Amino acid sequence: MKYFGVLIFLLISSSSITFSSPLCHNQEPHTEQIYVVAKVWGFLKYYHPAVAAGGFAWDETLLTWLIAAQDLPDQAALQAYLANEIEKLGHVPPCTKCDNARSKDYTGDNFDLSWIGDSTLLGAELPPLLQHIEANRFQGTPYYVERDYAGQVKFINEPEYAESNWAESGYRLLHLIKFWNSVEYYYPYKYMADQPWNEVLRTMIPQFLNAPTEHEFILALRALTLRLDDSHTVLQCPQTTEIFGARQLPIRTSWIDNQVVITHLWDDSLAQINDLRVGDVILAYEGITVAERFATHETMYRGSNPDQKRKNSSLSLLRTQAPRANLTYERAGVVTQKQVNTYLREEINFTLPTRERWRSISPEIAYVDVTALEKDDLKHIVSEVWEHPNLIMDLRGYPNYILHSLGKQILPSRRNFVQIVIPDINYPGKFYRLDPHRMGPYMKRSGYQGRIFVLVNDDSQSLSEFTAMSLQCADQVTTLGHQTSGADGDVVRYTFYEGATTYITGIGIRYPDGTLTQRVGVQIDLQVRPTLEGIRAGRDAILEKAIELAQLP
Repeated sequence: MKYFGVLIFLLISSSSITFSSPLCHNQEPHTEQIYVVAKVWGFLKYYHPAVAAGGFAWDETLLTWLIAAQDLPDQAALQAYLANEIEKLGHVPPCTKCDNARSKDYTGDNFDLSWIGDSTLLGAELPPLLQHIEANRFQGTPYYVERDYAGQVKFINEPEYAESNWAESGYRLLHLIKFWNSVEYYYPYKYMADQPWNEVLRTMIPQFLNAPTEHEFILALRALTLRLDDSHTVLQCPQTTEIFGARQLPIRTSWIDNQVVITHLWDDSLAQINDLRVGDVILAYEGITVAERFATHETMYRGSNPDQKRKNSSLSLLRTQAPRANLTYERAGVVTQKQVNTYLREEINFTLPTRERWRSISPEIAYVDVTALEKDDLKHIVSEVWEHPNLIMDLRGYPNYILHSLGKQILPSRRNFVQIVIPDINYPGKFYRLDPHRMGPYMKRSGYQGRIFVLVNDDSQSLSEFTAMSLQCADQVTTLGHQTSGADGDVVRYTFYEGATTYITGIGIRYPDGTLTQRVGVQIDLQVRPTLEGIRAGRDAILEKAIELAQLP
């Protein structure tokens, strides 16, 4: 018989919570009961006027409800219990401002409170209580969220938890339920995840409830965050190295022609010691083919789309805890198997691929690496490359925030370039469109008169995608490369406990006509992908194609 250990006493001091001894009962609450508790608790956290204003120790309330749920005989008893608990929160007065929400341009694709009227789930007594609270929801300054710089929310006033409390099942469920509700009400792309978000809660409850070790708990946290299918979402936690291993090879690999290929040497000297070269195809690692290794952990790789998940798998596909590893690779048609050294991150002298910030390729073509530019570089670019009738703008990487300054130089006038969607903190779960985001000079000017070729690939994420969209506002633009990350928009930091954080996309970004970029990436006019032959020859297929197009009349 498993025991559901829930912590009773919460010692609160300076916004930190310390758990005391657990109280174990000899009956686990059913998953469906925890599901109902989680949904009702989260709704009240952001909707009930007294709770949303910070009038209760709401985490403590959740643990109390979970304790009660395990002793209640059935769903009807739980429904009656929760109805009584809601009544204890106090009277919900009529809301005189709630009708103001009708003036906002809501998207309508992320909001679903139909469950609060579901008598099958909630019985007869709970629905009218919850529906009354929705109609008269909190309209003051929220206690648990505030508006951040770009319109996304910032989670605030949350208790801080010590890492050591993972062993308590109540603690584990608390983190599942809190994160799930944060996403439920403040994540703009919940509806785009592969697995319906309600289903995620149901399937994750047993995994969190029955995690017997810290390792299993970390796996559960990682699995939970990955259910968002968002390239921004990565669990940052020291223990994650135990999943894939802390040691790695001094190389970067990419999936080229469905093969794992060395595309860059992070540390030339270490790579030379192990005779690893750009263009080597990795066939197996530690006696297991890379295809099998990928399949084993396929659900554990983050990414908004399959390309991103494969790209991010390269960060962990060849990791181990051992100082040496068996590597099988193919070079020039010859398959070699040998032992190679592995290294801790701090032992590798990481060097990034270098590209010139700007250069003249020919009298007709100029190249600019936008990801390397500083704002002060723009005046030099205008004087040195603007006379070229063809301009290649490389966004295969992460740029500085220069897009507005760049737009003022390139565009002849102000233009709409994105539609931004932000959460309504006074109607949690709803998102509304802002007026179109504009860029370009305030006074009409000539701008850049030639053709622009924008280069993108799977390294183009977030601000890089945003910048690409701004360049696509120009008159003669061709975007080429292959699918970008599909994670466009400022992020929200979420802290589970000290030492474990994640990020989620916080605002919705769309083209002016409403076309989405999340998960699909920016619009591309010409698909170009690198090939194994090109990698081995040291060629840049995307840049070469841009030059070829620029040479056309």
